[in-house]
Amino acid sequence: NGWTAGSKHCWYPFLDETESMWYYERRGIFSNVAIVSERSLDSMNKKSHPSVHPFPEKAIKFLEGAPLTQETAVHLWLRYMGLMYWEHAQMNYRNLFYQTGRDQEKKALGFLYKAVEQAQKSLPATWKAPLVTKATYLCRSFAEGTDTKKHIRDVEDTIEQLYAIELAEREEKKAAKKAEKVGYKSQRKVSMTDHWVDRSTNLPYRIALIALNATAYGDRKSV
Repeated sequence: NGWTAGSKHCWYPFLDETESMWYYERRGIFSNVAIVSERSLDSMNKKSHPSVHPFPEKAIKFLEGAPLTQETAVHLWLRYMGLMYWEHAQMNYRNLFYQTGRDQEKKALGFLYKAVEQAQKSLPATWKAPLVTKATYLCRSFAEGTDTKKHIRDVEDTIEQLYAIELAEREEKKAAKKAEKVGYKSQRKVSMTDHWVDRSTNLPYRIALIALNATAYGDRKSV
């Protein structure tokens, strides 16, 4: 789980208490789990702001080099809220609170879908962050009734785009190393793709998309 590894995924430490929720769950203090979960979601909905000021410092690298604007801030906030609701939904499923889990899962997918839709309508096609958001959504959105062929087509298109970016980054690194060997000092770029990892699997998104859509690929055979 992304939050159990530490606070590196928590952008709003005074509002998002997901880590505390996992702490109590691991120790079997379930009365506190529900209280902390409800308080965390309520605080994030009422007090976190999808805006330029304030903007979480830990979220800066997820801008993927784009300028910080109201639109980019809103997009990243929507993705964050979707992932947070998803984590709380999984906690409720594990503890047999199925209705609450389903409600939170629906909200999670709603946030992620809205982020993807917003990006398609109003954000530059060259910005890389919406691609990661789309991968996040596709890793979680397949369900009974989904158009299997379209879903798999979207998954494979997204994998190709992610791989192309990662391949270009690798080539840049190779070129930089060769230049250094012949005495030319090149400025090393910060990796854009190192943090493109799915939290639930700790796999790069281009691999997680396959692993988490095994059911979709299984359904394709029967279509």
